[in-house]
Amino acid sequence: MNRTQIAKIYDEFPESQRDMPREQFIREALGALGALDPNRMAADADAIVQRRITGRMNQMAIDEALQNEKARG
Repeated sequence: MNRTQIAKIYDEFPESQRDMPREQFIREALGALGALDPNRMAADADAIVQRRITGRMNQMAIDEALQNEKARG
């Protein structure tokens, strides 16, 4: 959906139901559509997975260091 199509949808609403300016409606609609972009979703999911992997690796290193410290005594 492009800017013109979104503007047309906005224009179809009666004046009494328009609770935001036209430009804000278009901007928010385009932002919502951008969040649904499959490429963007894949990139976001990949970033989340990478953060989880890094977090787990850090936790494993911390746990290992604590075990080594306990073993020393």
